Amino acid sequence: MHGLSMTQASRHAAGMPEDDYEESSSDAESSSDESEWSDSDSDSDTDESEGNPWSILVDESFDEHKEAMKERYRELVGEDMSKKAAYKQTVKEFASEMNDALQQNYINLLKRIRRLKRDPTYKKIDQTAKRMRLDDDMDKEESEATAVYMRRVLLTRKLKQWRLPLDDEDTDEDTEENEDSDEDTEENDEDTNEEGD
Repeated sequence: MHGLSMTQASRHAAGMPEDDYEESSSDAESSSDESEWSDSDSDSDTDESEGNPWSILVDESFDEHKEAMKERYRELVGEDMSKKAAYKQTVKEFASEMNDALQQNYINLLKRIRRLKRDPTYKKIDQTAKRMRLDDDMDKEESEATAVYMRRVLLTRKLKQWRLPLDDEDTDEDTEENEDSDEDTEENDEDTNEEGD
């Protein structure tokens, strides 16, 4: 995850044994103040996210409290507390908030999954993937990737539903021009998709 791994924080919040936590904390002490709380991503982070679906939820929960945690950590270090102790104290103080955030993010994910499974676009892509597994002997991952590519016009339409929030000084004329351009593009996309089918 981040330089300051919230996987460590989630372990602590979940009641991880203190011995294991000590071992994880020592890694944080060896880093500098800024690198401990870094936003930078790495290849290993990507691999972890792909292999562990919970890492995304934990990251989201951490991001909601990251700035406040960084500020509290720096306060404690400024009070002559060691980095290791400040780190542990910060995680301890935010454990309840982190648990609440993770629970809420998980509940929100379940709601999104239920809504997605009822969505017509999801159903069309899923049906295409199932047909490819039956007719073309594809595995699940291959069929899903191919189905998304084949039905990409459906996803393009979803993007076109989004509108850039305009300031008051922007005119309706500008918006109308953009909408006309979108309609032309959508017609071209549909023609392309029909040719592909």
